[in-house]
Amino acid sequence: MGRLRFTSIVKPLATRTTLDPLGGPIGRASLITLVSLISLITLVSLISLITLVRRTGRATRRLGRPDLVTLVSLVTLVASMTFAGCPSDDILRRLPEPALQIDRLAQREAALVDILWVIDNSGTMLDEQAALAANFDAFIEALTLCQGTGRPNDLCDFATKTCLVSRQPCNPPDYHIGVISTDTRATLDGGRLRTVGVCTETLGQPPYGNTVHYCRGDDQDCRATAGASNPEPRNSHCDMAQALTFVTPTTPNAQQAFDRIVRVGTSGSGYEQGIRAAAMALGRDTRAPQNHNAQSILCRDVKDGETCATPTENAGFLRDEASLFIVFVTDEEDSSFGEVSHMYRIFSTLKGQGNDSRVSISAITGDPDSDGPTGPAVGGCSVDGETTNAEPSTRYASLAMYSRSLARDLRSCDEARLRCDASTERCVRPVDGLLGFCLPAASCEADADCGVFECSAGNCLQCVQGACSLNQDRFFDLLARRGIFVSICKENYATILDALGVDAAGLAKKFRLTRPVDCQQSVRCCDDAPPDESTCEQTAPLCVQIDGRVIPNDRDHGWIYEPASNAIYFAGDRGVPANTTVSIAYRVPTSSPRPIDCGALLR
Repeated sequence: MGRLRFTSIVKPLATRTTLDPLGGPIGRASLITLVSLISLITLVSLISLITLVRRTGRATRRLGRPDLVTLVSLVTLVASMTFAGCPSDDILRRLPEPALQIDRLAQREAALVDILWVIDNSGTMLDEQAALAANFDAFIEALTLCQGTGRPNDLCDFATKTCLVSRQPCNPPDYHIGVISTDTRATLDGGRLRTVGVCTETLGQPPYGNTVHYCRGDDQDCRATAGASNPEPRNSHCDMAQALTFVTPTTPNAQQAFDRIVRVGTSGSGYEQGIRAAAMALGRDTRAPQNHNAQSILCRDVKDGETCATPTENAGFLRDEASLFIVFVTDEEDSSFGEVSHMYRIFSTLKGQGNDSRVSISAITGDPDSDGPTGPAVGGCSVDGETTNAEPSTRYASLAMYSRSLARDLRSCDEARLRCDASTERCVRPVDGLLGFCLPAASCEADADCGVFECSAGNCLQCVQGACSLNQDRFFDLLARRGIFVSICKENYATILDALGVDAAGLAKKFRLTRPVDCQQSVRCCDDAPPDESTCEQTAPLCVQIDGRVIPNDRDHGWIYEPASNAIYFAGDRGVPANTTVSIAYRVPTSSPRPIDCGALLR
């Protein structure tokens, strides 16, 4: 009776499993459902067996070993019958295909940035000031270049918001550019923005012919001189009442305005305090005996330890909503009082708690000592082997590296205040006295495993004997390319200022993927078509689009994939315009995430 009851339970179940709800073969059913059904059959069989044992006190005699074997065989047979309608190829087809992931990442809006240049005005800086003035256009071009059009000199016009060459719409950066000197003691300096006047025919009146030419307080600046001339000779008076303290996108003849402002002279103090001068300009200087500022007009109304006033000449330069970019240019080491890490906090807190990344600092100074002050190597640099050298400097470069410590793709470290993630990273410091960078602690097989950062000799980061490393030459090259530190002894500042301009523009070039990538699979990828559109015939492991237009996997004119951070980096001359959307489509591994191995395919 018990066996008949068991059969009556199992048979309907077994019969029912041969068809899916639509009446088709079991090959259309879910694999998970089948496994669950087999488990249910087994459970019912065991319950039936237990029921037989309890109802008879003679289970051992009535259900001997042969009967148990028969029961187990029956359960096995039912399971086999269930899978019999499921050919192996049908089962394989039912496994889920790699999921399609589409990351839509927004580029930043047009930059709103205040740029403060801190220029050494001691007796050895004449040539460097001239070089900055001559190459200022490279800085402005990099700051205002229309990204992604592929056209050289395609600048974004602030007034019309149109690219001048491609005629495409653009979102130009809104910038303020001001200049101070490193002299903290002179009456006209002390953090005050350098001011220029306008050459006019009559004081108090607009320049004749609306031709704007700038002067530094002397009528001589408004008259024709060797190598330069006033385009309108009738404007022969320097009118300082029409003073210009900082350059904006709407400043007429901005190139000539900066040329006048940046030439801060060479009669300043040889006791350069560039870091403190910047603090004074931004209203962050503190009254203290060691600063010798008790009698300063900016500090006389506050007590020791309190913040001094901001120079009235600087009103309107610093905007609460703008990012801040500070560039130091000097051939001497900084003599400001205080540890560099403390000085950095003075600047980083300007934008409020948690907004450190809105403050960036760069240094154009003498080369730091590669082995520290006690080693045999000599820091500093010279131009064409001349005897006038730039002194070695570490304070400015260290301050700049502190300001970039929050960058997600390359974080600075000092093993004290700025620490790497001990579980995944280690701090590599190629130069004594300077901060280092957090590199992957895991073993590597190729340079790309350490991250993709371009240097003149290839990837800045190298895989050496299975470990990620960074030598001194590539370390300095990396700092230069990222606009952090560059040698003041470079003969041509155009490349330097171009890097600084790109960085000041604040547009992202690296976009992180949200999930792992299965690069063995592909997605359909065509212009002006949604990723994986069925009518598209082109395929790629990753489909990268900017506002619908496909961008190639190309190191010089497109993007590359960075395995270490699972990110897309727009390399070479390819940029991502402001206020655009980057779409990245790819397949996600169906199994648990495995180590990313796309580096060899996407470089």
